[in-house]
Amino acid sequence: MGPQTEQFRIVATVGQEYTGEAADRAAGAVLDWAGSGLEKPLPKQAWTLEPFKHFAREANCNATRVLDGERDIWAIRVNRADDAAPKGLRSVEAVVQRYEGQRTTLTVRQLVDRKPWLEAIPPEAPAFVHSINANLGLYSQWTKLESEPWIVGTGYEFEQFVAILTDSERKQPVFVLSVPEGSGGPLSPLLDAGSLARATTGLATVVVLPPEYAWELTTRFGKELSVYLGAARVYRPGFDRGADPFAHELELVQRVESPSGRAKILARLQRTAAEVSLEHYELGTDLLAFDVIRKEAAGPQPPVPSQSSTEGTEQSVTQSSAEAPQAVEPDPPVPVVAEPPSSPLEIPKPPVADARPEPAAPPLSQAPRIPSPQPTSFGERILAKLTDWLPRSPKLRAAEEALQESQGTIASLETQLKESVEFADLASEEHAKEAKRAKEAETELALARDRIAELERRFDELGLESDLPVAWSEFADWCDRRLVGKVMLTDRAKREVRKPKYKDVAGAARALLWLGGEYREQRLHGGDGDLRGPNSVGLFNELCGGSTFNVKWGGQRVEVRWHLKNGGNTHDPTRCLRIYYFWDELNDQVVIASMPAHHRVTGR
Repeated sequence: MGPQTEQFRIVATVGQEYTGEAADRAAGAVLDWAGSGLEKPLPKQAWTLEPFKHFAREANCNATRVLDGERDIWAIRVNRADDAAPKGLRSVEAVVQRYEGQRTTLTVRQLVDRKPWLEAIPPEAPAFVHSINANLGLYSQWTKLESEPWIVGTGYEFEQFVAILTDSERKQPVFVLSVPEGSGGPLSPLLDAGSLARATTGLATVVVLPPEYAWELTTRFGKELSVYLGAARVYRPGFDRGADPFAHELELVQRVESPSGRAKILARLQRTAAEVSLEHYELGTDLLAFDVIRKEAAGPQPPVPSQSSTEGTEQSVTQSSAEAPQAVEPDPPVPVVAEPPSSPLEIPKPPVADARPEPAAPPLSQAPRIPSPQPTSFGERILAKLTDWLPRSPKLRAAEEALQESQGTIASLETQLKESVEFADLASEEHAKEAKRAKEAETELALARDRIAELERRFDELGLESDLPVAWSEFADWCDRRLVGKVMLTDRAKREVRKPKYKDVAGAARALLWLGGEYREQRLHGGDGDLRGPNSVGLFNELCGGSTFNVKWGGQRVEVRWHLKNGGNTHDPTRCLRIYYFWDELNDQVVIASMPAHHRVTGR
């Protein structure tokens, strides 16, 4: 089995009982999961929680157990081919541990092959975690872990939610999904809270926050640390009132609205939960690796044989390793010395008689120099003197000069390398600062846009017709003020709306409101903009046909293919309305190329 990387760690206590039954039932749930889908069933000793090794085409299992007085540790490692990634391998280590008079502890580690296609698969809690949680209950201290999202529905629950956010001992992130105002239901966030909660069971807490409590959260912590209008936020461990807003990632509502954006955000949240577990649960203190438990269960190891006696052994081990299943690798014998445990989870190693660690070899730079052999006989001493007296050959002198020149070149290159490394570190630091400033600006802009969108939505609900322009002289200013970021007039269009012959100014304004509202929303949600036919303001959205033309926009030539028009084929400029437009992908806005008169192509 090749090198693996650890994905996540889960640490929880099982139930609220102190009996060994909880440990046995938890181990049984893990075995049910390990044996599922195997053509060859697990051996009988597996179900009595005895050590075993089981090799199958679908998965390899290796279990061990340590019984030491008041301590009972059962551990299993399952190597299973990943269904979602061909040729990918996932290894799950589960440890069920109980001390007399204490609650049972369940710890889980997942490791995966470092393959590009496997890294694209978001981490997810194994199925046995849900089984144990449903039947026995899993707890972080005395707080029960949930496989379902927690919906804040009362003022008391909101205070509990705030207490969890600001808990200094919290080790798991809290994912808060806000509910947009005017949604299908008061408890309907844009993200799938149920699937996220199940995937991150034991890794994170998923909270659904209705609009009224989202605004209460804003009042409590300020808008920079809040989440609302359908956005989602990650509250990492260590959050408080003075937290850095950019340390607790905000998923903006624009990214949550599209199906592809929702899938990416859910995967990103699952990876965040896994990463936080690696940061806050320490291996050897909060949980134990399977190899550590297996080595203790194996007892004292024989001494390492000398090199001369191991040549044949190494050859036989290599041969037998090639014939054995690849999922199990032999561990090299390691002499150990008894040490007191530093924590309740750490396993003290048994003593070995007369096991004295050999002193470590010093680094090469500190190793003593071996003196050159000195001449001992009279003839050797005379020869050495003659060698010093005799003139050196030209080739030898040239070689020495070349050596000195090379040493000077090496010293110069080392100096240049040091300067380059210092410059690269400085550039990297500046780049990180610029990236942080850019992210801060992007977040602030997105928050401002969200607020503007909310105010505009409320404004539209009021239906104030008095806001529409009554004269063409104020039309361009009205568009810049009322439809900023949604609809923009080109310089040509601004000239055309100064004194046109078309009479219905308010009707033209309603047409732009439709473009900045219904049409733009359809484009933002992944549509291609083909809202062909009559619309809610009584106009027709049609292709230009023979009237298609190009305009210069953003340094490029853009083809104008669509226009809004009123009914009939009249070309009377007082009654004929034509609004030629195109979609600006870069700025997510509609650009008016020409209005309100009929555009005539040259030559027609």
